[in-house]
Amino acid sequence: MTGSTLQLVNGAFLLVSFAGARLVYGTYMSVSFVFDIYRAVRLSANMPNTPPLAISPFALNATTLYDNPLQALQVVQFAPKTPYIPAWMWGSYLASNLVLHALNWYWYGKMISAIRKRFDPPLGTRKAEDVKEGTTVSQSVDASGRKLLGVESVELRKRAPLQRLESSEMPPPN
Repeated sequence: MTGSTLQLVNGAFLLVSFAGARLVYGTYMSVSFVFDIYRAVRLSANMPNTPPLAISPFALNATTLYDNPLQALQVVQFAPKTPYIPAWMWGSYLASNLVLHALNWYWYGKMISAIRKRFDPPLGTRKAEDVKEGTTVSQSVDASGRKLLGVESVELRKRAPLQRLESSEMPPPN
């Protein structure tokens, strides 16, 4: 179904969904997480004894999730007591996130070029708006089923006659 309308629609949906999920929403979530890391690093320097869940805009209060306070304590017992995040952890996250976002953009460009390749005719087979006189184009199929394209052209060019330069007209050597 190469070059069909169905393939074009499928390619358009692929590009839109990839761009929405990976490029737009993925970038938004990564930026949000980077700001959380920044707040936690800044908090660990300014208020070293404050639990990070106490000031996080994304954290839910565990006591409102459960009717039994013991269940809430079981959830919160694994939360960190201080906002300290090791530098290797947030540094490796940032580095890997940048690499993966660069790959997402690279893959998106590759998807666009693959779709364009399916729908753009190869170089040399595009129909010219004005075919030169004396040019014939023929299509055929060989014994193995391959499509062949033949182009025959006769072009006559007239060259301007060479003129001799006299020694007085020649430019001086550098």
